[in-house]
Amino acid sequence: MTEIATERQRGLTRRDLLRAGAGAGAAILLSSCEPGENGSKQTHSSTINLSAPRWHKAPSGLAEIRASLLAIDEGNGKSYGSAVAAEIYGKKRIVTVGHVALGKDRDHPNQCRRLTAVYPNRNKSPITEAASVFDDQRDMSVLVPSVMSPGLRAAEIKSPQQYSPVYLGSYQTRANGVPRNPLRGDRPAIYGGIVLGYSAEEGNRPVVLTGLEAYSSDDFNCHEGGSGGGAFDEAGNLVGLLRRLPTEKSQLTPSYIEKEYGVDFTGDVPAMLHTCVLEPLDATFRNLALRLDDC
Repeated sequence: MTEIATERQRGLTRRDLLRAGAGAGAAILLSSCEPGENGSKQTHSSTINLSAPRWHKAPSGLAEIRASLLAIDEGNGKSYGSAVAAEIYGKKRIVTVGHVALGKDRDHPNQCRRLTAVYPNRNKSPITEAASVFDDQRDMSVLVPSVMSPGLRAAEIKSPQQYSPVYLGSYQTRANGVPRNPLRGDRPAIYGGIVLGYSAEEGNRPVVLTGLEAYSSDDFNCHEGGSGGGAFDEAGNLVGLLRRLPTEKSQLTPSYIEKEYGVDFTGDVPAMLHTCVLEPLDATFRNLALRLDDC
C-alpha cells in the first residue's frame, strides 16, 4: 500500500490527535469558520427555508446513489467503514477516507491486507491493491478488490456547489446504535443535506448541514461508521466523502452556523442542527489511483 505522509505531517498536535484518535468512522470535532476566496468570512448571501419542499424531495438519482455504496470490512465480519465506487481515469475504483483504509494503524504499510469490500449483494472480495494517505491535511484512499462487483455503479466525480442539496449515503451505525452491515442484507442510510460552504478550520473542506430528510432509512444524520460514505448531487454524481462528524454542540446552533457560513435559516428551524465535514475528491485522489501498490 502506498501511504503518502511526511514526518512533519505525522507530528500531530494534541488537538489533531483528539480529532483523529477515535478511529475509523468515529465522531470528531466540527469545523468552524468559513472564509471567502480572499480569506475573509463570508457575508450572508442566501436564505434557506428548511421547511421548503426542495430540501425534502428525493433525488432523481436515488437508485444510482444506492448502487454506488458499499462497506469496508476489517476482516472480522463486522463493517467498520463505508466506501463508494467511482470512475477514475475511466476505471472503476473504490474510494474511501484514509482513516477507514488505514484504521488505527495509520503508519502500518500493510493495513490493506486485512480489508475486504462488502457489496450490497452480500458478496465479499479482499482488497488487493491500495494507496492511502491519512495525516493532518489529507484523508483519502483508493482501493482495488480482487473482484469488483458488476452490479456496483461507478459514480462520476463532480465538485460540490454551495447552498445546493446533497444526499449522503453510507453503511453507518443506526441512530439507535445497532450496526448496519450488507452481509445481513442491511440497506445503506441515505439522507439529505445542504452544502453550507468551505471551512478554513477543516483545511478548506466542504461542510454539509444534515437532518433534513431520510430516503432509505429513518436516519437523518451522520453516525459512527459513516466515514468514507459518499455525498452525491441530485443526479447521483459523487461530490465528496464523509470525513468528520460533529461533537461540539456549541457550534450546532442555528445562530452560530448562520454567522459562520453566511446563511439565514427560516421555516421550521430546530434548536440544534447537525453537520458533517466532507473530504473533496480533488487531484490527489487521481494521483493516488496512479500509485497503487499490492497489499
